[in-house]
Amino acid sequence: MEAVNHFHPVRRCELNHRRSKATSVLLIVLMAGYCLCQFITLQISGQTKSLCPGVSLRYETALNKEQVDASLTYTQSNQNSEGVYPTFWREDELTLQASSSQRIEDGVLAMGFHGNASAVYGATYLSGTSPGSGSTNECSVSDALAWALWGSQDVIGQTLTFETADKQSCTYVVCGIFSSNEEILLYSLSSENSFPYVELTGISQDNPVQSVRQFLTGAALAEPSQILYDQALAWSATILAYLPGLLIVLIFVLWILFGISWKKQFRELLFFVTALTVVILLPLWLSNLPGWLVPNQWGNAESWAELLSAGRDRLYEWVTLIPTARDSQIKILLLQEAIALFGSILLELISVSFSLMHFILRKRSSDNVNILRA
Repeated sequence: MEAVNHFHPVRRCELNHRRSKATSVLLIVLMAGYCLCQFITLQISGQTKSLCPGVSLRYETALNKEQVDASLTYTQSNQNSEGVYPTFWREDELTLQASSSQRIEDGVLAMGFHGNASAVYGATYLSGTSPGSGSTNECSVSDALAWALWGSQDVIGQTLTFETADKQSCTYVVCGIFSSNEEILLYSLSSENSFPYVELTGISQDNPVQSVRQFLTGAALAEPSQILYDQALAWSATILAYLPGLLIVLIFVLWILFGISWKKQFRELLFFVTALTVVILLPLWLSNLPGWLVPNQWGNAESWAELLSAGRDRLYEWVTLIPTARDSQIKILLLQEAIALFGSILLELISVSFSLMHFILRKRSSDNVNILRA
């Protein structure tokens, strides 16, 4: 039997051609997986941002009517120069009963608020709207709760009754349905109720700590047990979500500069254009970041240490936090984003490796063809 000479130019050309086709198919699959992971990462990042509108204050002893009214008085005064707006809220597990169907659901997550509903729970509404500020007879329910109580999502205008944590019997009219796999009730309350949580919106992105201190002083509120800068956390998650895309751009620029054979003068021109583009775009990008994420002095190691310390403090807040159900949802989203982000970066690096292999195989195949023609 005649042995096959794998080193013959014709044979090598055929082998390289087959490997190139297999590498192309695998590269397409890897890039599709990368795009899917990147899409999931950006989607989760958007959901996290909707659940983190500002700064959350947590009190062990709930705020009473006098404290709530004093805070609202300060909010409407000229002293509130930054326009910080508080939303007071509480979270309980309640038993609900639908008036029409007489169905009863126990252990429903109920979030009562006085202020802005979106500051408490950034829901995506399927129909209707969120309960209005100051209204004490409107509520919105998740689609999962709507199916459990009425067996339908067409429940706008339906009424339900429940007993609050303060043992008050209430009747509410459904004004909106939002998407959630959990059974959740979002209902408005008057300022006469007690609230252990305060969500602050309109906080300065450059110096959120100072904004919070100014509000606490002006509203004459005591020091909270915990302060959660969840908006800063959402910003960090958003920046990380775009990291794989920035890495792709960086690899592409490096490939253009070094992977292609340019004349010396043209390569120097490309370097100049790239550097000029970075110089122009960097200030625009930094201007959209919160101030605490931007070092005061780029060449000062102490400024970078302060930035890392701020990030470490935000992370420590979440580790030590006694979570509400909303916090637990955010933590799950952040875990899902971390997994999707890891998948994006891993598939991206593998794709780049196979792209290099594909380029080398095509070059070898081209060289072999040239040898055969010679």
